[in-house]
Amino acid sequence: MRTMLRIMPGLVTTGLLAAGCTGPGPAIATATPTPTATPTAGSPGTVPVSGGARTVLSCAHVVDRVDAPPDGWPALAGAVAMTPHRLEPSPTGDAGPARLFAKTGLAVRADSRVDLAVRANQVGRLWIGWGSPARPDRALHFPGCPGESGWLVFAGGVWLDVPACVPVTVRSAGREERVRMRVGADCPE
Repeated sequence: MRTMLRIMPGLVTTGLLAAGCTGPGPAIATATPTPTATPTAGSPGTVPVSGGARTVLSCAHVVDRVDAPPDGWPALAGAVAMTPHRLEPSPTGDAGPARLFAKTGLAVRADSRVDLAVRANQVGRLWIGWGSPARPDRALHFPGCPGESGWLVFAGGVWLDVPACVPVTVRSAGREERVRMRVGADCPE
């Protein structure tokens, strides 16, 4: 009985994390934003993204803490790590521009201030988002987590209209790197 009492909190935590990482992802409206309108979070008939502001990734949304990024995940701008592997998107159930979603984690150094952004020529075609819940946006800001150390892991991923080579810009501490995520398609050499 004592063994079961010691195991139970871990099983509950694992179940809660698994439940939070499954499912179709956040609800996304089905209409395509018009070129003259700037979509904003929660506005009807548009993909819920911010129009100029960026989503702030909260320290409260951490799903794991690790000493280093997973093996093979390169550290971008010394502060962010993403999978180098090809992601396979799944249908979101919506008919609009964010009809596909590819789930992937994001690892961020706890003491870093980081900005991630979709390249300007991709706005309206793809969105990134991590946190709880992950919300699709074209830009994301991580202000750092005082009192934390190591790397913090967040759940989320990429929303897009068709499989693509997804260009994302990562900025931290005056450094900037561009990464191309393979989401249902390979990137040209």
